[in-house]
Amino acid sequence: MRSLIHTLAAMAFTWLIAPVAGANDAAQIIESLFGDRIKAVQRTATRSDDVALAAQMIETARGDTVNEAMRAALCDKACDLAQRDASGSTTILEAIRLWPCEGTAEKRAAIRDRHVELLTRAQQLGRAEDREAAGTMLLDTLMTAGDERMEDRLYDEAIAAYRRAAALALRVKPDAVVDAKAALDAAMHRQRVTRSIDLYRTKLLEDRSNVAVAEALIKLYLIDEQNPQAAQPYLEIAIDAKLKTAALSLKDANSLSVTESATLGEWLMDETVSLPASSQAAALAIAKGHFERAYAQQDADNLTRTKAKLQITEIESRLAKLTAASTPRRPAPTQSVRKINPILANDAIIILTFDKKTISEKDGKWLISDVSKGKHQGVLEGTKPAAGIIGEALLFDGVNDSIVVESLTAAMRKDLKELTLAVWVKPADENKYGFVFAVGNNPYLSITLRMDGGLWEFCTPISRNGAATKSTSSIKPQWQHVVATWDGKEQRIYVNGTLEGKTSVGNFTLNGDSISTGVMNDGMVGYDKARIGAQAKVYQRASGMFKGEIDEFAMFAKSLSESHVKQLFDVGRKSISKLGTENGNGDRSK
Repeated sequence: MRSLIHTLAAMAFTWLIAPVAGANDAAQIIESLFGDRIKAVQRTATRSDDVALAAQMIETARGDTVNEAMRAALCDKACDLAQRDASGSTTILEAIRLWPCEGTAEKRAAIRDRHVELLTRAQQLGRAEDREAAGTMLLDTLMTAGDERMEDRLYDEAIAAYRRAAALALRVKPDAVVDAKAALDAAMHRQRVTRSIDLYRTKLLEDRSNVAVAEALIKLYLIDEQNPQAAQPYLEIAIDAKLKTAALSLKDANSLSVTESATLGEWLMDETVSLPASSQAAALAIAKGHFERAYAQQDADNLTRTKAKLQITEIESRLAKLTAASTPRRPAPTQSVRKINPILANDAIIILTFDKKTISEKDGKWLISDVSKGKHQGVLEGTKPAAGIIGEALLFDGVNDSIVVESLTAAMRKDLKELTLAVWVKPADENKYGFVFAVGNNPYLSITLRMDGGLWEFCTPISRNGAATKSTSSIKPQWQHVVATWDGKEQRIYVNGTLEGKTSVGNFTLNGDSISTGVMNDGMVGYDKARIGAQAKVYQRASGMFKGEIDEFAMFAKSLSESHVKQLFDVGRKSISKLGTENGNGDRSK
């Protein structure tokens, strides 16, 4: 009993002070809370005591009010204790799932290295039932470490991580070998490009008149680096008339004339012939964007518009061939949903990233896979691929495009006490009425997230007429992050990390094919299949179909806190400036 009281008191004290604890004092707080007990278990010969204390520290780390610095310190110390016995491997795996990996590049790298060390030990020396999971987590950690090194342009370190991942995949997950090798090839290509740029710049410092070197450097900057400003100082050295056309890249793409867009697109298409396959796709995607602008600027069919359309078709064909010939690449593990506090992974009902690797064709249907532990599968009814916040998104035409996730409805019926919907959305029209998500056959007794009168609206079936919470800022035709939460007492709506509306509500549950709310039980209301981009089929009409792009859709059986919502938005926000034009291979059959 004394031990239990001590533990509860320690946890309560931690929750009270952890929110203000920083990285510097987290270790001191842990010492004050657990120091005596850590010393006590270290003095005993029984290693199970160490593992038991480590498990208690992990439970403390699960607290919603524990800040990131405290959570990381608790997980780190728990792993020190747990690794003293083979039975501690389960606790180590739990700790790593909870362990935040944020901060500077150096700090993230140190945490990943620590995870690799712990997982390697768990895979080799842990409990037999944990070794497979440890190997899979180690593989994912190595791939994530490689991706982070790539983002930080540390290509040597990225190559080392991917190379080790490729070797590990052969033993623990053979179907991941192609992904690891593809990542390794990409990192080696980026390394070659960087080294070539450094070499060419050095040569031009020695001989400014070296035309061949200057032209090679310009191409690397324009195509591989997509950095026309860096190429500008060397354009005066080039003598190739076509290459000088590249100076148009210095202008804002949206300010280019029809002729300039078409000219730049043609130059890029010509250049792809001599490029390695690893660079061709990037160049073709840029060229496609230029031709699409040229096409859009023409009001009526003419020679320029027709030629632009033909070029777009050719590029899509070439991109399709490159995709078919290349090694597939997994979805980037830096998805915004996964960058939030890792505790929430346990509460995820569904996560759809919309990345190409999650989409496949079977029996004439296009399917999209859920990357959460729910493992749901949706059916694509139309839609096109597009550039997303992170990886790819899907484009909905506003006429009959949607995604149906039949199994999601049943998952939502299981003891639903809290709920969060989170999604990145880019509407085509700020004033259009359209559903981003809906489940329920009755428009007043449904769970919906939609556009309504230029505002975002979140609705739950709390009363006969529904309980709606609206945003305050007007919808704009640009990427925005929308989160709707319900905690059993209040529902809230956030836009771009900011709380914009809240409504006091009651409870509701989904029972069989009916809705039970705090004030009613209408057995006549059947729950339709969950849909993204449309409302329930029985009420579906053109005005309710969403037109625009959707990315990173997630649902949690938990009401996210304001800080978690902000974290989720911040990760996606960092990617907005990197977005290009719509990509992909066109329509999927409906």
